[in-house]
Amino acid sequence: MCESVEETSEHLFITCSVARQLWALLKVAVDFDLQIQSLNGLWEAGRNLKQTGDRSPRAKVSQSLVPAVMWALWLARNSKVFRNTRVYPENVWDSAVYFIKSWGRACVGAKIGFIRGKLILMEG
Repeated sequence: MCESVEETSEHLFITCSVARQLWALLKVAVDFDLQIQSLNGLWEAGRNLKQTGDRSPRAKVSQSLVPAVMWALWLARNSKVFRNTRVYPENVWDSAVYFIKSWGRACVGAKIGFIRGKLILMEG
């Protein structure tokens, strides 16, 4: 996607400059330090966004954050590979935000916003 090195899953989702920018934005959004070095570490970080036993709407939305960013990265990668579309990190982030907001509405009936980069959950 970034055209700087051979593509691997670890590069696409972790070390690619586009991925690093998205993880930095997610860190700001949820005030959570995503120190990820591997795909397993990425999944573990995603699980740690929700405390064990927490069934609140915020917890359910939190669990969707890492998969939403990964899905946005995957779609951007495919768009680049199959349609030669230029990838802009801000557009990939906008896609991830759309997925997060859609999940919040569909799964927990919550409105989700981002104010100054921070994720805000408004129930109802």
